[in-house]
Amino acid sequence: MSKTDISRIYFETLPRDIHLHLLLNSSCNGKCKFCTVKDIRPSLHLDDKLLYEYLLTLYPHVSYLIPTMGEVTIHKRNLEYLNYIHENYPQITLCMESNGIQFKDKWLELYLNNRSLVKLSINAIKPDEYAMNVWSGKGGETAFNKILKNIDAMINCLDDRYEILPPSLYFVITPQNVNSIEEYVRFCLERKILCAGFYFENFCYERYNNGALFSDLKMFAGISALFELKYILSGRLEISFNLFRPYNVFQSLKEKTVYNTLKDPEYLKNRYRDLLDMVPPDHVASALSKHNRIRMAMGKSELSIHDISEFNCWDRLDKEDYSVCINPWKHILLGLSIDRELEVRICPFIDNCYIKTKDIIRNGSIDWLSDVFNSDMYVNARKNFLKGIYPQNCMYACPASLNI
Repeated sequence: MSKTDISRIYFETLPRDIHLHLLLNSSCNGKCKFCTVKDIRPSLHLDDKLLYEYLLTLYPHVSYLIPTMGEVTIHKRNLEYLNYIHENYPQITLCMESNGIQFKDKWLELYLNNRSLVKLSINAIKPDEYAMNVWSGKGGETAFNKILKNIDAMINCLDDRYEILPPSLYFVITPQNVNSIEEYVRFCLERKILCAGFYFENFCYERYNNGALFSDLKMFAGISALFELKYILSGRLEISFNLFRPYNVFQSLKEKTVYNTLKDPEYLKNRYRDLLDMVPPDHVASALSKHNRIRMAMGKSELSIHDISEFNCWDRLDKEDYSVCINPWKHILLGLSIDRELEVRICPFIDNCYIKTKDIIRNGSIDWLSDVFNSDMYVNARKNFLKGIYPQNCMYACPASLNI
């Protein structure tokens, strides 16, 4: 989005390239020890009236539809709905998040036909590791073997033309697996993955504000390794990770990585030589270029390297002259509140800022231009964001906050 685009406070027509997040359901078939969703919401699911009626006038303006919150693959009605989107709105790219346990058969077929972007949160690379560090209770090894089988099925569908993109693989980093980051990266390179993402477990976030995390030598070493791998594998693998405060520590880690490389150009090359030899230096750009030619022929928008990764902390550490969160210009999140009322939000990280859809439904429809994009909520957010004024929660919860 250009500076001209984000100077607009009011829209005369619905914006192009809308990103639509739908909290389709909250239930999940996983038993992840560090899940933050399962304990805060009852079982919720968006109803058909919203999906097949109220959203009809919005769909033609949507480029990316992101079903999120629970596990999308465990409900047959989700598959029926996303196939409906694929068949009737070919410009929309489905961006599906999953634990991978049931991503097979009809889901694999949808992924192939839609040229979907898929993010699999797998959190381990070995069944015993998954059972011990990720899964709560029995059945962890069985679940992970299903995940590996489904990943291999997706990878086996790839070819040199990159008609589809491989799934992005994500890992939650804890004190138990922080020493495995390099092995996780190797696992991704072996499968020609384009993006590997790393989340730091929630307990770490409380320790960021006072810098206590960085007194943990094991965690500090893991973060340092991520910076080195991000730097040396640029072009070969897009490595993304969510880092919050303190900014000065991250900046110093990046500077140290760059300094060590300039001081001894062979330092990182020698350290990670085997990883560098696994894929060509232009692996990501080449795959995207081939894939985009196919996408454009299908009427879909062109993908950039940033579209295949959720967090890009590395780029955001380089402060730009002009930087602003673009969510109030192109983003809609729809989901049910804890009291089961349907709400429209700009993003999930701004508290107490929402529109109840029951207040804007008129004659059985929603005017998405007047009552949402030109609503006081969106307009005030644009005005404030352009002035650099953000809600406090943005600065503590949003993974993109280093960009603002």
